[in-house]
Amino acid sequence: RTKISAVLVASMGLREVMHQRGTWEPMVIEKSVGRGLLHKLKHKDPLCYFTEERLSARKSFPRGFFEVTTLEIDLMDPERVEAVQSDTEDDAPRPLMALIPDPLDEILKRLKHYFTWVSDLTIRNIEDYRMDYRFVE
Repeated sequence: RTKISAVLVASMGLREVMHQRGTWEPMVIEKSVGRGLLHKLKHKDPLCYFTEERLSARKSFPRGFFEVTTLEIDLMDPERVEAVQSDTEDDAPRPLMALIPDPLDEILKRLKHYFTWVSDLTIRNIEDYRMDYRFVE
């Protein structure tokens, strides 16, 4: 019983630490982790438009996660829609996972509504055709 009590105390302490902004500062997100993050956010908040969905998505992360001021991210490669063969005889289409065809657009939407504290941003792996007048100084 004392081991269980000790684990509960430790987990409560860890939970408090995870809710602190300093735990996540600076946030460096590699390609594969960024892909998973964007997919999770897109699954919980597909359009990044409705407040209820945004609040629900934020609750699935520790509070300090979205309070970082320094964010470095390597964008995932864009996902392309591919023809999907049905596994059933009735040719009913299989449900598709939400694709992210434009990772730059997706992360910029998420910055506006989730990572609102960011003041130092580094984005790598931007497709060259996306570098238009908005990004050139």
